[in-house]
Amino acid sequence: PRAVSLQERQMDLLRERLKGFEHKIMEMIRHGQENAAIADRLHRYTRSLLITTDAAALPDVLVRELMHQFMIPQASLRLWGVAAAHENIHHGRHIKTLPTIETLNSGAIAVVQNICRRGVADGVIRPGLRPIDIYMSIAAASFFNISNRYTFRAIFGHDMTRSSEVKTRRDSVTEMILRYVAADGDKVAAVMKAD
Repeated sequence: PRAVSLQERQMDLLRERLKGFEHKIMEMIRHGQENAAIADRLHRYTRSLLITTDAAALPDVLVRELMHQFMIPQASLRLWGVAAAHENIHHGRHIKTLPTIETLNSGAIAVVQNICRRGVADGVIRPGLRPIDIYMSIAAASFFNISNRYTFRAIFGHDMTRSSEVKTRRDSVTEMILRYVAADGDKVAAVMKAD
């Protein structure tokens, strides 16, 4: 075997290290190119969402462009806790797909129906009211106060989140609903004032 000088050995080590660095640099360049391609796709995806002017079309554009730009064979959009206003844009299409949605709300209607039945029998609730109408009135009055609390503060300087305001609104909505369903509205007013 041939003897290798210290300088040759050091040069061989440097060459090996240089090749290792070259491989790392190549890998970094490849990752950079992949990241640039992803950023480009993300830019096109975001642009397609931003130029969509029809709010009702946005979920479809979101899914279609996600599949197209990122080459995903299947995608769907499932949202939970979406404000009713947004779900109504789509005519309830997404909420209908939830397996328990009917049983959740039919239970609430059944409770109102039982209260109405007992109240009519006792003579304290006027007959002929539909439980669904009562439920919608309660839901509308309650939802409005929650969904508009920040815009009311911004527009009118009225903080609906203060505990005193929450109690005032609760009492107001309660009186409004009771007057609507009561067989004798004057008795409701007297009871509300006594409290």
